[in-house]
Amino acid sequence: MERSSGVPRDLIPATQNQLKPGVRGAATLPTPFMRMPFDPNFPPHQAALISQQWRDQFNALKALDDAKGARIDALEAQVAAIPAGPPGPQGIPGNDGQPGQQGPMGEISAQNLADALNNLSAALIANSSANSNSVATMDWTMSDPPTTWELGTMFNTINALILALRRPA
Repeated sequence: MERSSGVPRDLIPATQNQLKPGVRGAATLPTPFMRMPFDPNFPPHQAALISQQWRDQFNALKALDDAKGARIDALEAQVAAIPAGPPGPQGIPGNDGQPGQQGPMGEISAQNLADALNNLSAALIANSSANSNSVATMDWTMSDPPTTWELGTMFNTINALILALRRPA
């Protein structure tokens, strides 16, 4: 089978009519056709559009594409059928990952609960109004209207109480 312009000779039409000289757009396509696979030389320059030849050309291109798809599927099946080889050597160990989330809380024993309550009670007592014990009470009767001394004493006692009740930062 000889090749002419990259196309097998048995795929080239039986007759090759050339363009008619001096007539623009006038061309006759080769007839009769032998079998019509894809022809890279189709259509001839300035050939008239004849639907059957174009349909044959497109169908031949689709057949080529389908054949390639079928070949790819067959090769993929062959590759998938190849058994796996032996496992390779162990790779280099990587770095440790990030720490995970905290897990759920476990059961609390009666002793753990009692200890936690005692610690909480001690903390509450330490931060309670016992801090105000250093402020003297106002054990005197205020006159009506109050005197300047009574108002000053009351003012100083309230400031001392406020300072005693403040928690350390």
